[in-house]
Amino acid sequence: NLNHMLVIINNCRCTKNEDSKFNLNNLVKYLSDNKIKNCVVKTHAQFDKCIKNNSVKGLILTGSPNFINQDSFKDFSINLYAINHFKNKIPILGICYGAQLINILNGGKIYHMENKIKGDILVNLDKKNQLFKNKMKDLECAFNFYDQLKSVSKKFKIIATFNHNNNKYICGFANENEKIYGLLFHPETHKKTHKILDNFILLC
Repeated sequence: NLNHMLVIINNCRCTKNEDSKFNLNNLVKYLSDNKIKNCVVKTHAQFDKCIKNNSVKGLILTGSPNFINQDSFKDFSINLYAINHFKNKIPILGICYGAQLINILNGGKIYHMENKIKGDILVNLDKKNQLFKNKMKDLECAFNFYDQLKSVSKKFKIIATFNHNNNKYICGFANENEKIYGLLFHPETHKKTHKILDNFILLC
């Protein structure tokens, strides 16, 4: 259907951060290559205009170079607006910053680490989850973050973890009834992890 589309909340808010721009561009290219209509928005006005004449089937909250702290709450507004509009109506996927935000809004906790975790790391996936179905194996996924998921809300199930420097980290959670998903890694970065996005699109 020509009016079916995905809405992407662009949390990049940057002109200089190459990693964030690269990931956003990868996500948009993935959707375009798969002929999936999408609308990238940063403001409430853009969001309202985007959803006015389209049937929105999914919502994605992107990553960001910003940290989640008291100073960045002003950046939450458009994300809250979109989540509240679509919650329990369509599937929602938070990527990195987007996942951290969803976790905090639902009572989970994050903590800011002194050293960034960046690079491709093997992720242990819960193969029973809808995001990782179709005989998916554990994957090396792209990470780039300081704010770790310390705990997740009781309403979420942990669906992905990884080990780094002898520590185990949470990097994915979900509530399948509400179709809300959060991933600390970036499935849009590599073609080998696009199959996760494929599964999200199927949910939509």
